[in-house]
Amino acid sequence: MGPCMCGDTECHSCGPLQRGISKPAQRYRRNDEDRAQWIANYEPLYLWQRNSKMGLRKFIRVHRSEIDGIIDRELGQEPVS
Repeated sequence: MGPCMCGDTECHSCGPLQRGISKPAQRYRRNDEDRAQWIANYEPLYLWQRNSKMGLRKFIRVHRSEIDGIIDRELGQEPVS
């Protein structure tokens, strides 16, 4: 199927998305601000950070991969390798 009147082959009206064919979801690249929000709002991470006696930024720097693993599990995503 060619492009629709809008010229986009990925149009929701007539392109692959309409036929149920979707592109693979791109992984969102998490940054330290996202990690800080998770720590502030997800109690197990908050308690771990508080008990560590480290400042928030240092805690994120030291435990980045573990934090990402916890977030990925909570979101039901496969960890990024």
